[in-house]
Amino acid sequence: MTIQARFSKIDTPVEDMVEEALSILMKAKELYKPVKTFVLTSGGNDSTTLMHLINPYVDAAVHIKTGIGIPETSEFVREVTASFGLDLIELVTPPEVYRDIVLRDKANFYGFPGPYMHNITYNRLKRDRLSDLQKDYSKRGERLLLVSGVRSNESERRMVNIGNAEHQPPDRQLVRCAWVQPIVHWTTFEMNKYRSALEVPRSPVADKIHKSGECLCGAFARPDELKEIEFWYPETAAYIKSMEAEALAMGKKFPYWGHRIGTKPKATGPLCSDCLFNMDDIPQQ
Repeated sequence: MTIQARFSKIDTPVEDMVEEALSILMKAKELYKPVKTFVLTSGGNDSTTLMHLINPYVDAAVHIKTGIGIPETSEFVREVTASFGLDLIELVTPPEVYRDIVLRDKANFYGFPGPYMHNITYNRLKRDRLSDLQKDYSKRGERLLLVSGVRSNESERRMVNIGNAEHQPPDRQLVRCAWVQPIVHWTTFEMNKYRSALEVPRSPVADKIHKSGECLCGAFARPDELKEIEFWYPETAAYIKSMEAEALAMGKKFPYWGHRIGTKPKATGPLCSDCLFNMDDIPQQ
């Protein structure tokens, strides 16, 4: 099917953005010559839109279950990938990993992560799963291409993290994984026009709590975010509060989720796009 036929319901400006996005993806494929191309999905509205846009051009969707997320998010990912005809790879971080971060019985681990501990949390919940992915789907000398839905238009913080980069080569931590960001230049207006014209399914979780809900580590939580989660997803909030009680009983320095205390990092991991909105108003310690 031609681009024109597939996207006949959208107007010319958005069609131009579609062609640009597909061009960015194809150029990255030509540059990195990946053995597999995977689209990463958090279950939020942006990554769902990205999947809809590029699903004929990738081998599978990849979703990380962080062990501290809203179960309905992963259920939505399964439903929507099936409706798009995409294979789904679920990478699972056991819940014990996050519990260990919060409740580890060592003096230098202070309880719930704040901005200062985000990198450790990101590495253990997400980056380690991508290491598993590259080990399972590539060999030495081969590359995977990871397709991300990050958009530089969304916040100043994202500009600090990715600038206007359309693709990024492998780094020392993920030596066989290159990154491409086909919708990096899209505005929120263009995203909404695309979704509306092509009736892209919306995430019920994101529409309620304004984030995908696939990771609730709390490092950059909004004020009163836990109350919002409790209103819509009381079982998830109860699980977090049970850990708060344990952390308080252990005498942890930070026994409460989302405390927002600590020096914020200059950058976050590429899979923490939801949290980038929340960083700029965190006080610098």
